[in-house]
Amino acid sequence: MRFPWLVLCTSLTFAAPQALADGNKIATPSGELSVTESGDGEFSLNLANKSLNAPANRLEGRNVEIHSAYPLDGKENSIVLIAVYSGGAACPATFVLVDVSFSPAYVSREFGSCSDLPDITMKSGELRLSFPTQTDRERYVYKDGELTMVSSPRAPQGADASPAAPSPEASAPAVAALEFPNAVLEFHNMTEIQQKSFKLAVAGKGVKGSGAVVDIQECGFLKLSKAHSKCYEVEVENRGAKAVVYLPLSMRDTVAKYGKGSMINFSCEAINIIPYGFWSTVYCDIADD
Repeated sequence: MRFPWLVLCTSLTFAAPQALADGNKIATPSGELSVTESGDGEFSLNLANKSLNAPANRLEGRNVEIHSAYPLDGKENSIVLIAVYSGGAACPATFVLVDVSFSPAYVSREFGSCSDLPDITMKSGELRLSFPTQTDRERYVYKDGELTMVSSPRAPQGADASPAAPSPEASAPAVAALEFPNAVLEFHNMTEIQQKSFKLAVAGKGVKGSGAVVDIQECGFLKLSKAHSKCYEVEVENRGAKAVVYLPLSMRDTVAKYGKGSMINFSCEAINIIPYGFWSTVYCDIADD
């Protein structure tokens, strides 16, 4: 049974992260949840002195800390939001949600629009998070162990506000292998709802194409790579579309041959595709041999 009156204090919209007394640990109904730095920009989550066994447990950033916490079924701090701060301006923060009412605790994937200024509301056991983007907002709803991106407009404010519901257009379409730059150019000309739907289906798809090298650098805290903890980041451009290709350190000799303006062919696995106003960028990994 839910007790709505118990969550009135957290049903307000926060314009900025709420600082806790200790950003590295918090008492929960299942024990102390803590953030531990393990070195080289890596952080881990621990509950009751045990490492949380979850894909998102190894977090990378300039700093990782507890952002805010919310009650569930009358138990304080049952849902905890973790902020992963990159230290950069391009993508200041992503977030991870932990629900200790589950055994083992539920740990979400990293999510968010890269903004570190989410609006958060909690009502009747449902946590709603809204992140600003360049064009509108990126919205998520969490309830009962499920974190869902929703594409409906901002919910009405006030006590009678209805929960945001997933748009029928937001279901992930079937996406074939992406041809660069054509697929990125098509994505850039989609509506926001179409783009969000497309993004849901892109991860893991193959990307093939060619482009001119714009820049090469070692991967930093802002990298989106899923395959490499350390890597090279090669940015290429073709007809106004961009791709960021992450290469393993074992390809050092190959990377050394690339210069700015060099035309290269690549084949990789998509991670994400993001619109940036005047252009869009697809991010992808080349696996280590």
